[in-house]
Amino acid sequence: MDAQDLAFLGEHSEFDELNQHVYWTRIWIIQEVVLARNLEADVLYCGGHSLTFQQLIDFNLFAERLLEQKPLKPPFFDQRVWDWVIKDKGHSCNFILFAQMLREPSNRGDYRFVHLVSTICRSTDPRDVVFGLTGVLGGGIVPDYTKRAPDVFRECVAAVLRQKKYKHFFHSAGLIREARDVSEFPSWVPRFHTMIEDANYSIGAPDALVAPWLDEVVGPDGPVILDERTMRFSGVQLDRCARVFRYVGSDRAEYPETLTPFWWLCLGFVKEHGHEYPDRDGLRCLETLLSALNKGRDTRDDPLRITSSVHCIAAHAFRFMLRIGEPKGDDAEAAIPRLRALGYESPEEATAALDDAFVGPGAPDISTLGSTLPEEEYEESFNATNAMFQVVFNWVNWPLFRTEKGNMGLAPPAVAEGDMVCLLEGFSIPCLLRRYDQGHYVLVGSCYVNGYSNGEPVELLRKGSLSLEEFRIQ
Repeated sequence: MDAQDLAFLGEHSEFDELNQHVYWTRIWIIQEVVLARNLEADVLYCGGHSLTFQQLIDFNLFAERLLEQKPLKPPFFDQRVWDWVIKDKGHSCNFILFAQMLREPSNRGDYRFVHLVSTICRSTDPRDVVFGLTGVLGGGIVPDYTKRAPDVFRECVAAVLRQKKYKHFFHSAGLIREARDVSEFPSWVPRFHTMIEDANYSIGAPDALVAPWLDEVVGPDGPVILDERTMRFSGVQLDRCARVFRYVGSDRAEYPETLTPFWWLCLGFVKEHGHEYPDRDGLRCLETLLSALNKGRDTRDDPLRITSSVHCIAAHAFRFMLRIGEPKGDDAEAAIPRLRALGYESPEEATAALDDAFVGPGAPDISTLGSTLPEEEYEESFNATNAMFQVVFNWVNWPLFRTEKGNMGLAPPAVAEGDMVCLLEGFSIPCLLRRYDQGHYVLVGSCYVNGYSNGEPVELLRKGSLSLEEFRIQ
C-alpha cells in the first residue's frame, strides 16, 4: 500500500467508522425502523448523534459510489466467499437492506427473516433474536421470557412450517461445529443466537442450485414436528462419508504456519485420489479439488470449467503455496514417519508427487501469459493468484471429504467418517446425517458433494435407483 492509498483511507475513515458501528447490529432497532410511520421525519439516536433513516440511505449510496473499488473476481470463486474475502458490505448497509425488506407487506409474517437478520445482528438475551422481530412478523408468537431459548427457537421453526416457507431454511441448522451429538437444542433447530459465528462454517447452496429438488416428488406437506425434540423429513440416502481431509490452520498465522497444514491436506488428497489421475497433467486433480471448494460453480454461477489460463495461474499458485508449506529443516526430519505412512520416503518425493498432481506438465507456462493473453485477462489472472492465497487462509475450517463412492465434498467442521450423505425435502444441496440411536438421526449440517448437488438425486429417484425414506431427526 503506497502513501496515496494511506492518505485516501485516512481521509475516509469516518465512512468506515459509521458503516461498521455496532448500533446497526441491534435487532430491536430494526423493528423500530420497520414500524416507523415516516422514515423522512422519525429519527435514529445513538449517543449525542441523530439522523433519519432516509439520511442513512442517502449517506450509504454516496459512500458506496465514492469508495466502490473492488478487485476483479476470478472465475473459480464462489460469490459468497469472494464477498467475504474483500469485505463486501458493512453493518449499516445490511441494516438498511433488512429494514427495507421487512417494510414490504409481502414479507410481513415471514419468519425466515429471523435467520437472515441473526447472521448480522446480536442481542444480549438469545430469545430476543426472535422476540425482537415479533412486532413485525406476528405469526402467533408472543414474547414470553418464562420460556427457554430452545423452546422459543422451536416456535419460530413451527411458524416457518405453518407458512410452508421452509425451503432452504434448514441449511443453517445442524451441529455445524459442535463436537457433541446431543445438546439442549435439537439439531434441526437453527442456533439463531450463534448464527454470526456459525455463518463461516455452514455450507450454503450456490445461487444457481437453490432449488428444492425433492419437493416436487415428495409433495406439499413438508417436514413435521413430532415432539419437542423430533422432526420427520422425507428424503433419500445417497452415500456415506469415507474419509475427511481437515485443514486446521489459522487465519492469523504467518504464511508457513498456515500453509504447512495445507501441504499435508493436499498430500492426503493425492494419496487418496492419485490413482484416478494417471496422466498427471495437473488439470483433473486441480479441477476436482477446486470444484469441491467452490461448490461446482464459478462467480457467474455457471458450471466450473478450468480454462487454460485458470489452470495456469491456479496450478502455479498451488506450487508456490506448497513450496512455502513443505516441511523444512528439523520439521522435515520429524515428518519422515508420517510421510512413510503415506508411502513417501522423503519430503522431496512428496513434493514431486504434489507437483505432478496439481501442476504437471499440462499446466501452461506462466511466463508466456503476458504475451498470449489479452491485457484484461492477464490482469485478472494475477488478481486470481492473490485471491487464492486469501481464500486458503479463510477456508481453514471447512473440511473436504470423500464418499464411499469416490465423490468429493465440502462439509462443516462437525463432519465425521461414517456420516450419511442424504438429500431431504426443502434442501437444495445434500446434508450429513449421523445415526443417534435406533431409528433416530442427528443433522450434522448441509454439505456440497460433486455429483449430488445439481438435481442428480431426483433423476436417480425417478429411474428407481433410489427410494424415498423417512428420517426422524433429533
